[in-house]
Amino acid sequence: MIEFVIVMKKLSIYCLIFCFLSCAKDDSRNEISVISSSQYFPLEMGHTIEYDVLEIIYRNEGQLRDTITYQLKEEITDSFKDGAGKTVFVLDRSKRSNISGTWSYFESWFAQIENNQAIRIEDNRKFVKLRLPIKPNDQWDGNALFDDRNPVVIGDDPIDYFKNWNSKMIEGSGIQTINGINYNDTHVISLADDENKLELRYGKEIYADTIGLIYRELRILDTQCFDKCTDLLWEKKAEKGHIYIQKIRK
Repeated sequence: MIEFVIVMKKLSIYCLIFCFLSCAKDDSRNEISVISSSQYFPLEMGHTIEYDVLEIIYRNEGQLRDTITYQLKEEITDSFKDGAGKTVFVLDRSKRSNISGTWSYFESWFAQIENNQAIRIEDNRKFVKLRLPIKPNDQWDGNALFDDRNPVVIGDDPIDYFKNWNSKMIEGSGIQTINGINYNDTHVISLADDENKLELRYGKEIYADTIGLIYRELRILDTQCFDKCTDLLWEKKAEKGHIYIQKIRK
């Protein structure tokens, strides 16, 4: 019975995403094949990555802070054609509380190469993760394919999550060390880096050769405490939002 519910849940998600993609503008003039797409955004059946995740969620005007740790697995398990005949890959996402736990599927995201763009569909938001070919100092609107003005609920509070996001390449072909492992050929993408007295919008992703995403960090925080909190770190003065850190496992 549990397996049947999971299958039906996946089918419902696929149908929603198919309808969403079918409405997208068809412009295949500059599309490149999946095989030649990008070694930093591999799309092939069976490709699997496991991560350690830390999330701190601020509630009740910062009086409560929920700290959550778990392990996350993303695996490409399927593919289908969208309304324009382009291949969309299915990323099944599972989590477990620790290394001795059992993986439990909870949702599917999607990925594709479209018009020289590496795209991930996360929670029905179509992000442009990379522009291809990758160029030093390149900048682009990573949120151009969805309405990023809609608030996102974190904890119990709506927050203007994507305010002042602007994707740009800040490091290329460098070495990054994560969990004690050196990744020799990586690209670092800034998703957002904007701060004032009331808001912090910071996001970063790192992509490694032949692996894909190896690190993600998001610090999306708001506060009303600014005069007496000037010298406090955001981790201390934040009243709503979250801190999210995702690292590839060894």
